[in-house]
Amino acid sequence: MERKRDVRNVLMVALVFAIVVMAVGYAALAQRLTVNGKATIGDAKWKVRITDISFNEGSSNISSTASTQAFDPEEAVVGEGSTGAKFDVTLGAPGDKAVYDITVTNLGTIEAELKEITDLATINAADPTDIKFTVTPASENAAILAASATHKYTVTVEWLATAEEVPAVTEKTAVINFDYEQA
Repeated sequence: MERKRDVRNVLMVALVFAIVVMAVGYAALAQRLTVNGKATIGDAKWKVRITDISFNEGSSNISSTASTQAFDPEEAVVGEGSTGAKFDVTLGAPGDKAVYDITVTNLGTIEAELKEITDLATINAADPTDIKFTVTPASENAAILAASATHKYTVTVEWLATAEEVPAVTEKTAVINFDYEQA
């Protein structure tokens, strides 16, 4: 009998000890973790847009009525402009070209950098293949487009003078996007 009592006492002590260990473990793991801090971007604003597209008559050998240019309607937010331009050009003969001057402005407060220009190889591979689009940045373009600064580009659409056949269609439409990212 005394042996049963000793076993019972040992079990009770073990049970009390286990409860104490579990309570201490729970208390240690259940402490409140408080993280204090504040982060703001202030009045930072991202807004890179094409602000001007103009037909360059002096460098072109077609009339402006044979071409149209506009902000990319798929991308433009009303009154906001876009970073894409749509060109629809009709050329009359090999050697004809239309030249456009594009101005991209950083209207925001965050510096921007040109990531890429629409894949011109894909545009130029589309029919008619003898009509090619090229984009040339102005020599004064800096690598980084600072707030309130501009980048200038020239878009040339040209019917190659070396073309041997006159295609059934002498018109080509392309959307060229200037993709900028945070510098």
